[in-house]
Amino acid sequence: MSVDIGRNDACHCGSGKKYKKCCLISDQENEKLEVLKTKYIAENTDLPEPWDNPEDWISSDDEDTPYKDPNLTDEQNELLDKWWDDFRLLKDYKAQIAHLNLLFDTMPDLVEYAGLENEAIFELVAPHLKDDKYDDFIAFLLNFKERYPEAYKLADDYYNYYVIVWLLVNDRQNEIPNYLDIYIDKGSEKLAEVVELLRSTNNCKILIPFLEKNYKVIIESEAYWNAWFLIQPLLDNACAPCLKPNIADRDIAKTILNLKNIDYEFIDEIFEPSYWQTMSTELFKPFEPWPNKIPANKTAFNELLNKVSTQYLGFLISKKEFSSNYSFHLYHKINSFIFEYYEQNSKKSKSLFKFSIKKIDETIITLTKNMMWLNYIELHSLFLTTYYFMEYLELCGNLDSEERTKIQQEISELFNSNRRNFLDYYEEALIIKSIP
Repeated sequence: MSVDIGRNDACHCGSGKKYKKCCLISDQENEKLEVLKTKYIAENTDLPEPWDNPEDWISSDDEDTPYKDPNLTDEQNELLDKWWDDFRLLKDYKAQIAHLNLLFDTMPDLVEYAGLENEAIFELVAPHLKDDKYDDFIAFLLNFKERYPEAYKLADDYYNYYVIVWLLVNDRQNEIPNYLDIYIDKGSEKLAEVVELLRSTNNCKILIPFLEKNYKVIIESEAYWNAWFLIQPLLDNACAPCLKPNIADRDIAKTILNLKNIDYEFIDEIFEPSYWQTMSTELFKPFEPWPNKIPANKTAFNELLNKVSTQYLGFLISKKEFSSNYSFHLYHKINSFIFEYYEQNSKKSKSLFKFSIKKIDETIITLTKNMMWLNYIELHSLFLTTYYFMEYLELCGNLDSEERTKIQQEISELFNSNRRNFLDYYEEALIIKSIP
């Protein structure tokens, strides 16, 4: 599907949101999949119809035929098959580690061909987390990297992510840049998770220099269908001089110069001083109650929500004293949350700022579902920004102290009570421990 629509136009789906904040990414992903599908069909003209039935592409004989690496002898392939057969019988991660070391010690020339990047090493993460032995897993991983660098490279974008998490846990952020270049070198989509991880943990001092060096590659490469999201921290950082009350002409000039130095297609108005004067006014205007009645007109409703979230950004900067980039991070999350929340609940609620923990939870789960698992970093960021959003609404006068306290306590209890479960499956839970 090719959508002829501007990024800042109303989305074609009828949600009332801007296209870039609604269906843009999914449209780009669908177009990419269609291109790949067309290319695959063109290169494989013997495929049976229909093309969209993958089961027809594989014969029953293929399913029963073991894979044989053409770079190895029959004897070597048989040794690896036997090793895998034994590995799959092991249920204890310590026994699995011992079996991997047996491969390393007795068949070192076959490690690169063993296919460890497809299964074995990834299976070690969860049991190490459950046993509070993540340090041991990283020690094994770094030893694997040192002994068999070529085998490590086969999935280094995933392995490096585990190491980056570990470095954050141990306050060794200065080493993280050593693990970032591979995400550009191999065009890895795992880069999106790295960007989200560093931004959500307020490590933009590491992230921004990396993006400054590589944003052109990210924009121009077909590997990154979500390029706009990946470079968003860089664009937000460029606006920092104007993210304060009473901006001066030099602040506006600096912001405009920052943006001009980024080779990116911006809307023309962003280079007008009046744009930033208006933005500053909206960000830091006095806190007053917002209309509590939901506008009947959808356009007016969306405009109101945009104004609310914009002033919330100013609240994060001026009242919470967060860095501009971390404030932008939470601002983007509250934008996602409030539009989804009211998409689900506006017809059921007559009051704009009447929240329930059940509906908050349902909204956040909707936003964080990723196939069969949750995006833990996104989950935490959404709960956290919603927590601070209640403080903002109290300051505006839309919630009283009792309402704000009740909702914040419920948000904290809901997230924190589930953290033990998160620790069993998400290495990121080692970094982000509680709310607030």
